Amino acid sequence: MTYNNPIILFLITHYKLPETNKYCHPGLAAKGIFLLLFVVLNLRILYAVSSTGQIPDSLLKLASNAKGTEKVDALNQLCEYSLTFSPSQARSYNVQALRLSVDLKYTLGMAKAYENLASITIYQGEFQSAINIIKRAIRIYRHLKEYESLYRSLLRLAGLYQYINNNTKVMETYLDAMALATESGRVDHQSTVCQFLNWYFLSINDIENSKYYASKAMLYARISKKTDLIGLSNCAMADYYSAIKQNKPAMEYYNKSLKVLSSITEKSKMATVYTHLGNHLVHNVLYDSAICYYKKALEINKLQNDIISQTNVYSNIAHVYQQRKLLNIALKYQKMALKMRQDFTHVSLTGSSYTNIGTVYALLKEYPKALYYYTAGLKIARKTGRTDYVKFSYKRIYDLYIARKDYQKALEINLLISAINDSILNDESQQKYEEFQYKYENEKRIQNIDFLTRENEIQKLGLKQTQFTIYVLAITLILFNTIGILLYYQSKLSTRHKRMELEQKLLRSQMNPHFIFNALIAIQSFIFKNESSEAAYYITSFARLIRLVLSNSREEFVILQREIDTLSNYLSLQKMRLENKFDYSFIIDPSLETELIKIPPMLAQPFIENSIENSIFGMESPGKIVVSISEKNNNILIEVTDNGIGRQKSKEVSKRPGKEPQSFATQITEERIENLNRKYKRKIDLQITDLFDKTMLPSGTKVLLIIPEQDK
Repeated sequence: MTYNNPIILFLITHYKLPETNKYCHPGLAAKGIFLLLFVVLNLRILYAVSSTGQIPDSLLKLASNAKGTEKVDALNQLCEYSLTFSPSQARSYNVQALRLSVDLKYTLGMAKAYENLASITIYQGEFQSAINIIKRAIRIYRHLKEYESLYRSLLRLAGLYQYINNNTKVMETYLDAMALATESGRVDHQSTVCQFLNWYFLSINDIENSKYYASKAMLYARISKKTDLIGLSNCAMADYYSAIKQNKPAMEYYNKSLKVLSSITEKSKMATVYTHLGNHLVHNVLYDSAICYYKKALEINKLQNDIISQTNVYSNIAHVYQQRKLLNIALKYQKMALKMRQDFTHVSLTGSSYTNIGTVYALLKEYPKALYYYTAGLKIARKTGRTDYVKFSYKRIYDLYIARKDYQKALEINLLISAINDSILNDESQQKYEEFQYKYENEKRIQNIDFLTRENEIQKLGLKQTQFTIYVLAITLILFNTIGILLYYQSKLSTRHKRMELEQKLLRSQMNPHFIFNALIAIQSFIFKNESSEAAYYITSFARLIRLVLSNSREEFVILQREIDTLSNYLSLQKMRLENKFDYSFIIDPSLETELIKIPPMLAQPFIENSIENSIFGMESPGKIVVSISEKNNNILIEVTDNGIGRQKSKEVSKRPGKEPQSFATQITEERIENLNRKYKRKIDLQITDLFDKTMLPSGTKVLLIIPEQDK
């Protein structure tokens, strides 16, 4: 038999009932889930108190020296700190705080003391008493309009109602907490309530509502932007997917939860998620991985000195070894959990440990020992008033007598179980009656509210009609004004867009004559110095280049291959003009689809021209230009590198008498890039770097253009 609910698996951490074909009761395990939520989540989510196992010296000093209401507040804080590692110490502080607050008639301090007393009472297994105590705190908080404390106490009360199976009060109290959070605009508290509702609906196998509240918890957590809530809400969604046996999304959400929570300092919430994840892995029979995550949770719990959580993880690990038939190891971990729970004086969890150990002994066929531990668990179940656990313990004892073939005693136990069944049936019938009564009274209350609302609406109908007319006129006026403003801005944007296109065309037209002028000088120089056949070849190549340039200048974007052809043609002509004074090469990434990628034309050419005219032209040694084209992160990278004299020396040379000033091609190109960047979201980046040799002398220039890819 396997658990079909992650909440049952989660419970194994805190109220462990071992799972075997003979000794398993998963339905009963599900009912105990909120004991976990009281002991761990109430202290972590609601109080957010760090369990270090040490009380701050500053707080001890304050409690010792303070007087009046300040002393009550300090004592309440001391009690709160002590709850997770020393209930006896917490009880001592609580008694002092409660007595002093009553003497001083300090109602807020009294409410806080009641709230802490409810936590202590939960540890003792007296759940009905805890309900009555927490109700006292709620009444005071509501009267004083203490929102935070009222919200926290309502969540605790809802959990207590679930533990005693009063589902009507569970939903009523949770919805009260949700209304309080909504009214106060606290989306973080709305997220927390939705997390608790998700776990509640998982515990009663209401999968649809579980998913709804898990989704709402995630939504509110994102709005709140609180990291811990985002992490825990992802865990809640993972629990839902685990419940419906969808392993892949469950693991994705568990991992998301851990990733988010890893960024916060307080690590106890990560321990909670590790435990959830371990339970999920047990559900999928991945025992080694489950133990790995349980031990991660245990490590954090030890650092926090969180005794209760440590015992729960020990019990969980014991469950895994029990599943793997390693019963002696399982027994070792269950006894470790029992010892710590006895020292902690947590009555309910101690009873759970007795029952768990009895189960392991039963599987080992050591029946006398099993009977001893079952009887001890039965005694605590009676003490805490848990009829369902009393029945569960009797069922275990009955199985033992059957195994020992002691049928007379088995019959006696069976009669007791039948009597308990009748009692539980009567309790369930009474609960159903109370639920129907609640629904009837609630519907009646809603009907009365509706009647009063309709009567009030009739009295105000005339006023509403007048107001409606005014509203319609006002909305119409606002609508027309809005439309007019939108049309104005649309016209303004359209005009700006057209102006930018004209600027782009103008800049391209500025560059093209400049380029043609330099090319004609190159032809003239070549004709004077070379034979006519070579001049003719040069003119033919130049004509082809002119066609490419003119064609490109009419388009805002051209395919990359055409731009490569243009640059290659240009470099070939310049090399002929300068009588092979430089060499050039292209390095093209073979993975580039040069026939599909589009880029703005003529961006690299001005920088190649600068390399030739200003850096290489006056060199004595051979020049070299390398054009590299590659792709990275959806960007086209065009890199032009030369081994010329560098920009600084080039500027000095250009200032000499008789030297023509530098061209404006680079400036024009930079203006083109600026206009393109204003027009498009993805920006073109231009980077120019001076190169130096080992002696730190200029050795060239590198120009890098980073151009976002256009649609292919």
